[in-house]
Amino acid sequence: MNKIITASIAICFAFASMLSSAQVKTPTTAKHYFVIANYDVKDRALYNQYNEVASSFVTKSNGKVIVYNENPSVLEGKPGALIAIAEFPTLADAESFYNSKEYNVAKKLRIKATEGWVILTEGNATDAFTSNQPRAYQFINYTIKDRTVYNKYLKATTGLGKKYGAKFFIFNEKLTVLEGHPETVLGVAEFAGIAEAEKFYNSPEYTSARQLRLASTKGWALRTISLTQSSKIMDIQVNAKNAEFIDGIAELMAHSIRTPILHTPDQYGMTYEDIFFPAIDGVTLEGWFIPAKNSNKLIICNHPMPANRSGYPGHLDPWKIFGGFEVNFLPEYKILHDAGYNIIAYDMRNHGRSGAGNGGIVAHGIVEYRDVIGSLRYAFTL
Repeated sequence: MNKIITASIAICFAFASMLSSAQVKTPTTAKHYFVIANYDVKDRALYNQYNEVASSFVTKSNGKVIVYNENPSVLEGKPGALIAIAEFPTLADAESFYNSKEYNVAKKLRIKATEGWVILTEGNATDAFTSNQPRAYQFINYTIKDRTVYNKYLKATTGLGKKYGAKFFIFNEKLTVLEGHPETVLGVAEFAGIAEAEKFYNSPEYTSARQLRLASTKGWALRTISLTQSSKIMDIQVNAKNAEFIDGIAELMAHSIRTPILHTPDQYGMTYEDIFFPAIDGVTLEGWFIPAKNSNKLIICNHPMPANRSGYPGHLDPWKIFGGFEVNFLPEYKILHDAGYNIIAYDMRNHGRSGAGNGGIVAHGIVEYRDVIGSLRYAFTL
């Protein structure tokens, strides 16, 4: 063949404040209370059990989860991977949630499954508590090491929040620590969106002032977005059912159940030959050669996982997990064949009727390239 075409049929804070408490407070701002957690998940299965039961306890105590993110944007230092805030109208509500018998049961699961801290603090009511619109938040948690330099930082940031639309709703140097060992100062700022938060953080004024804070404190900073009023925390948390589903998908992706070949070229008026050839590491591959008369043009068709050369039997058990419908490649082969192309269609390793390779594990291209090269070498023998 002088012309070879390969084809694949393939079926992502300003930091809170930096300002004194007198700069944060306004006479008309309602006081709220916040339970804030920052931690790393060490035991996902146990943590999933916690998520199964924990989310409803916040609303039972008149609260709302305004932030829950397992992948926030880290700006400085090394915070825990997960950040969460529950907001409550009163201190009594916050304490009722955290100290309830029901939550204490769930809390034991979380403490075993995670490593980090939980604090209780006073602050100003957030816009996200009543709004359906998402808000952006920038967090900072640090310990002051040089008060003189730090005070210069506070002075340099005076008025920046107002200029850039930041609402500093938490700034506390006397945190009520419920669990773990956070740094001693916590600040959180609320912005209308990520763009506004970035504009503040990257502004020339704050960039200059930030150097004073970094020189006088030890800690971290991160940015995240709120949950909306209509969102529920369980929509983004991985509960036990989701975990079971995800584990099943992962198992299927790694150890694909071979799918049956349901159609052959002759059913569509095409003659064919059964062919066998080796991958470059010796795994035997099986397929079809569908010749076209008086043509030196060739297409090699590589199928996706977990299909085979004829398609994917998604209408049959146990393969219904991917939509519940069948994918049949033969009509496409027929179009190509009628257009004058010879066709090689083959089963990749660990699929269809081809041999097993790399311990039966589907590597999603890491080793399957060996099959593709094998098919190219075979094509040059035709």
